[in-house]
Amino acid sequence: MQALDRHLLDLHTVLEEGEKCTALLNPISIVSDMNDFCSRLSSDDIGLCSSILFHEEKGIFAYVNRSLTLYPSSIGGNKTMTLSRKAIFDFLLNYIKIAKERILEHVLVIKRWCVNVFRRESSNQVRLATIPPLIKLLIILMENDSPLLISKSSSSSSESDEAGTSSTTNDDATKNNNQMETDERNENSTTGESSSAVATLSNRSPAESDTSLNIREVFQVYFKEFQRLGNNGNQTLKGSILHLLGVLCEYFPGETHMYQQQMLSLLMSTLLNQSKKAKPEPQLIASTFRGLSHFLSQFGGSVEEGSTYIKPLYQLLCTSLELVNETRYDVPKSALILLAKHAFQFKEYLTVDAEKMFDRLSTLCSHRNDKVRKNAFPALESFLAQISYELIRDGGRKLESNLRTFKNLMQKFKGLLSLNFSDVSVQSSTAPSINPNINKYFLSIAIRSFGQFALPMKKFLTQNDMKIILRQLLKLSDQLLTRSQEQLEESVSHIPSFLSAFANIILELDIVDSWIMDSLEKISGILFLVYPKQYLFPKYKYANYSAFVKLLIALYMKERALGNFLDRIVFQCMTLTISSVTSLVTTNDVNTNTNSMASDQPPSLYEEYLDLWYNILNPKNIKLGDWNYPWVDLTLSEDLIEHLHSIVYDKLIEVIMQMISKFDLRCTHASTLSGDGSTSGNSVTTATGQVVDEGTAILQDALIPSNAKDMELFLNLVEFSKRFLKKCKPKHFLRWNYLAFPTPRNSVTIAFGKHFIF
Repeated sequence: MQALDRHLLDLHTVLEEGEKCTALLNPISIVSDMNDFCSRLSSDDIGLCSSILFHEEKGIFAYVNRSLTLYPSSIGGNKTMTLSRKAIFDFLLNYIKIAKERILEHVLVIKRWCVNVFRRESSNQVRLATIPPLIKLLIILMENDSPLLISKSSSSSSESDEAGTSSTTNDDATKNNNQMETDERNENSTTGESSSAVATLSNRSPAESDTSLNIREVFQVYFKEFQRLGNNGNQTLKGSILHLLGVLCEYFPGETHMYQQQMLSLLMSTLLNQSKKAKPEPQLIASTFRGLSHFLSQFGGSVEEGSTYIKPLYQLLCTSLELVNETRYDVPKSALILLAKHAFQFKEYLTVDAEKMFDRLSTLCSHRNDKVRKNAFPALESFLAQISYELIRDGGRKLESNLRTFKNLMQKFKGLLSLNFSDVSVQSSTAPSINPNINKYFLSIAIRSFGQFALPMKKFLTQNDMKIILRQLLKLSDQLLTRSQEQLEESVSHIPSFLSAFANIILELDIVDSWIMDSLEKISGILFLVYPKQYLFPKYKYANYSAFVKLLIALYMKERALGNFLDRIVFQCMTLTISSVTSLVTTNDVNTNTNSMASDQPPSLYEEYLDLWYNILNPKNIKLGDWNYPWVDLTLSEDLIEHLHSIVYDKLIEVIMQMISKFDLRCTHASTLSGDGSTSGNSVTTATGQVVDEGTAILQDALIPSNAKDMELFLNLVEFSKRFLKKCKPKHFLRWNYLAFPTPRNSVTIAFGKHFIF
């Protein structure tokens, strides 16, 4: 950490020596060097690095405080110092992303200084830079259930029950606003004289408390600042404030519920005003959509009850989704995020406008910009899930209207398939020929669409029709995933969505035929094969085991289907689990891609696969309430989930025992080594003719495996089993406590048995 100490010392040296020093030590370059240093940190170094960065006297906030006091962002001020403060908060955002939950012990300090600098700073660039770190910090805080959140619910609930809540809030807001205005007057009158950090913090707002989050006060600071900015304020800054306010409303509804009507009015009026302008502000619109997306997560009922907002909001949403030819895509991306999270809010309009909306989303799913595509696919699935629900629910539209919508959308789905099949026909039972130029985006749209329409297909089609469609989808997905190495790497991100779609359809089938199992075996094998490549990408990791869990649940609901599937897949997956890169065992399912996909993997893969197996058997990952329709309506008791996991667990243990019986673990003992004259010096020859250095043989405890490959796999299996049994469902192993091992051929298997039991 000496380099980091040196960078911080250089920053403070710049302040002490003034403008003369900036010619030699550029503070912006120093912050850039700090960012490079922290990007290479290991997880073990995060704690020490944080304590240095946030040191009260020598850390980054001490620099920001002194810099703001000595070099305020006034007209004619030091621009380099102002930009260095912006660079500090840009660096802070990156560091929070690196540290993740390890940053939580510094939450109050970071929150305090983000709010403090936002209130004191006059540069919009710096003020804007203080907001993203605060948003990211709050998200991490909520994701990890920090103890700081415990006191917020009780205090807010008791206050919300009192009749005087509104007046108390207004008094507090007025007091807070007066404090803010006083601070602003003091800051604007600053002429450059230095003042201590203690003096600065003694006048801080309650929002800057270093003992609690004080979310209500934080909300009031930014809410009133947005109102103060008015129509002439910086539009990007206003958008970021709305984004932050939306985050506060979603994660802290107890502290912000009294502002819900004001927030809704503020968000909608901002969008409507921008829509009427000849040159609207894209950044403000995008940030408003993001804030609205967060806000509706807690206060969506307010929009549904106030129907006057639904129609204009939907119209604005549709208009934003059609802005696909702009140079920047912030507006359509934010609109897609809103639709993905809150399609239910627009159910009446989406069903009537289903065909047009599908065309809009299909265009965005095949857009040239990858970030647009990544946001478009979840929006498409959410939209189709809502349409699916509306088509089959009782008390909805007339049957004729639903049937017409169903047929029109099915024609669009089939049209996408026809771009990949040269002669596609849902009514034909013959396998169509495949277009060699498969468009993976159109294929992914079609598979996801049919998957989300599983329930309407069950209602309006026969079981045979559904199986014909599924056969075509499975054939195309297999074709897409068994191409060349480069093409496979471009397509692996679609595997989770394919498995999820197939799980949806299987859930509605009466019988799962063997040809379905054949295709599922191939796709699941590829998922396990490519998982180590995706191990470093958390979103891909979750998508993989979430999709696989959906498939297991769908098969579990069918008689004997889960057992048949596990019989096919577990041995292959365990072989990959314990393999090293140089000894990956190829199978008929993945033989074309094994060597190339594994070429840049670490020597042992069981640690990566341990994470996958653990999450497959983790009941917390069965989130029926968070999944799209039809999963949200599926009822699975804890006992059923436990039984499902026990089936997978028992099969896994059974395969481990099966592997032990197949390994050739014979070893040659040192007593069989003899110098027969064929070697010279310190070399000896084994009974099998292998030349071995005498000292090496002794270091190996005089045991030389007859089959080195099997011994390597066995040792990996031992390490995997030791970790797996401790981490994954240890209570299920009670059924295996008195397991009768097959008669061991040597002491190595007995040693494994001791590890296995204990």
